[in-house]
Amino acid sequence: MKAYSVILIAAPALILAACVSGPKAPVLDNDKNPQYQYEKAVIAMNYGLPDEALRYLDQAVVLDPRHAKANRLMGIIRLQRKEPIPAADALAKWVEAEPRSAEGRLYLGTAYQEMGESERAEAEFRASFEIDGNAPAAFRLGRLLMTKGDLATALDYADQAIKKADKESDGHNLRGVILNQMGRYPEAVASFETALGLTPNDPNLMVNLGIAFINSGAAEKAKALFRKALPLLKDPALRDKVQNYLKTAEGRRA
Repeated sequence: MKAYSVILIAAPALILAACVSGPKAPVLDNDKNPQYQYEKAVIAMNYGLPDEALRYLDQAVVLDPRHAKANRLMGIIRLQRKEPIPAADALAKWVEAEPRSAEGRLYLGTAYQEMGESERAEAEFRASFEIDGNAPAAFRLGRLLMTKGDLATALDYADQAIKKADKESDGHNLRGVILNQMGRYPEAVASFETALGLTPNDPNLMVNLGIAFINSGAAEKAKALFRKALPLLKDPALRDKVQNYLKTAEGRRA
């Protein structure tokens, strides 16, 4: 019997949390004060003006190329704008200034991954995880290692992500994807069921659980999930795929 692959999952979004911290000492004229330029960038971001924020940040890093917070915010904005190369440049300066920042290593690894630099991304994710064992680094390591075919290690990192954030569906979904690839279909079903229980209206999780049901021989359960997911799917190519999965499930007895 042919085994089917579940949908590859996207990493959960990194959250931008920028704030002005601590009183600033009025040592420099504002036009020559990198901290003042950074704080104006934060205000611009609070008003949803990333282009204006970047103008202030450019001034900040001209005045102080090692200004960690300015490089941090610049890198995150560039990353959110799908500009990984300038993002990586800024984030690398942040990490140079604060090498023990797990967050910095995580963002830098994400930029490298979007550049297609998987080895450099893996190194940064590992560094981030070693600093504080955070769930996003564990998730990204698990997903990266899964794509490289190191399923056993990927599964271990998925478990680490779940251990740190068991109320988030991403880690459980990743665990299910890996287990499905390993042919451990009943365990994959259990992981997807947990993920769907945490995010019950996610059609991608419905599809993944349906595929795991097909692979484990529970065609009727798979059909119910595919029918529920189809109206919720926005990607035409994915809808076509699920239609084919449904036809496959309809051709099998439960």
